[in-house]
Order: sequence, then structure tokens, then C-alpha cells
Amino acid sequence: MTNTVPEAWHMLPEIHPKQPKKVRVTLLLEEPVAKFYRANGKGYQALINDVLNLKRSYGWPR
Repeated sequence: MTNTVPEAWHMLPEIHPKQPKKVRVTLLLEEPVAKFYRANGKGYQALINDVLNLKRSYGWPR
């Protein structure tokens, strides 16, 4: 048995990037918006997060 670390070990941060800490918030949405996202089923909150994160990454709000 060798005591060396496999080369793939150094690629782990790229393969599995660290996820940012999540915080609980209360968010009031218009009913049609809430229905739209809930219609996507389980994981709709993550979808809302992804949409907001994408918007943020393009420099919003200005």
C-alpha cells in the first residue's frame, strides 16, 4: 500500500465546488409567480435561488 494521494484528489474542488452557506428568509411572491415555480415540483426553491443568482451574476441590482 502506498501513502501517496491519488492525482484525482487535487481535482475535487473543481468537480465538487464548495456550496455557499444558505440562510432562511421569508419571501412574499405574487400568487402567479409562486404557482409558476411550485408547478416545477420538488426543488422549486432551489430554482428560485438559481434565477436570483443568475440575475445577481449579471450585475443586478444596479
